[in-house]
Amino acid sequence: MALMRQSNFRPIVFSFLCFSLASVLSVIGLPDWMDQWRPLWMLLVLLFWFLAAPNNVGLVAAFVTGLVLDLLLGDLLGVNALCFCVVILICHFQYLRIRSYTELQRAWFVAVLVVIYQTCYLLLQSMMGSDMSFSIVFATALTSCIGWLLLSAITFRLQRRFGVI
Repeated sequence: MALMRQSNFRPIVFSFLCFSLASVLSVIGLPDWMDQWRPLWMLLVLLFWFLAAPNNVGLVAAFVTGLVLDLLLGDLLGVNALCFCVVILICHFQYLRIRSYTELQRAWFVAVLVVIYQTCYLLLQSMMGSDMSFSIVFATALTSCIGWLLLSAITFRLQRRFGVI
C-alpha cells in the first residue's frame, strides 16, 4: 500500500518541480535585447506534460498555469490562461498525430504552437491598448523550438532514471 502511494506521488512531485523551474526561468531577469529571445518555458513544460500524461494535464492545468504566469509577469489576469487553453485545445485535437512525430517534427510543431500562442497573446494585448511588436513572435518560436529539444531530452532521461512515468 505504501509503495503504491509513493509511485503515485512521484509524478506529481516531478511535474511540480518542472513547473516551478519553468516559472523561475520565465521571470528571471535578462537584458532588453535578449528578452525577446526568451523561450516560453511554461508553455513548453505544459506541452511536455500534456504529451506525456494527457489524462492528468489538460485544459484545467493549462488555465491554472496561465493564471500563475499572469500573476508572475504582471499581465492582465487571464490573458496567458486563455492563450494556453487555445494551444492545449489544438494539441488535444492533434494528439495522436503529435505522438507519431519524431522529436524534430515535434519541435517544429511546438514552434508553430508558439506562433499561435504569441499571435493570440498579441491580439489580446492590442485589444487592451498595448502597443506590441509582431517581430518578437518568430524569435521566440525559434528559441522555444531549441528549448523543446533540450527540455524533452533532459526530462525524458530524468523520467527514465527516477521511474516517474
